[in-house]
Amino acid sequence: MIQRIQTVFLLLASISMSIAAIAPLASVTTGSNVLTLYAFSVHNLQGISTYTVLNGLLALCIYTSASISLLTILLYKKRKLQLFLTALDMIFAFIACNLLVWLAFGVMQSASDSIMFKFSSILPLVALILGFLAYRAIKKDIDLINSLNRLR
Repeated sequence: MIQRIQTVFLLLASISMSIAAIAPLASVTTGSNVLTLYAFSVHNLQGISTYTVLNGLLALCIYTSASISLLTILLYKKRKLQLFLTALDMIFAFIACNLLVWLAFGVMQSASDSIMFKFSSILPLVALILGFLAYRAIKKDIDLINSLNRLR
């Protein structure tokens, strides 16, 4: 299980999405107020949190992607199912990337506001790339098994 490269890719994707779930993703400066965007909520300087539907969707996509990556590692004997779950994981990571940008620009109140994305905001994109690499590795395994079956 651990000797396969897709296990490493999927584990790194799960770790990156888990970090993105708890770390601040962006900060928006609106005049004298600074809003910090997390996966679940938006915090201001006074510590007041606001929750929106987009925050819930973003958190759902991030946690779903992280859990699918971990589940996919455990299904190493069922390669077709592993391929499907990796594709589903990439879809959730792509949706999380888009929701993150949409939410950051949605928090802005005027054109003079500025957004500063944190390092953790690129982690869903990293998870998407790692998911793609894992998908390719799983596909290579399936092709190798099919070629060996043809020789018998």
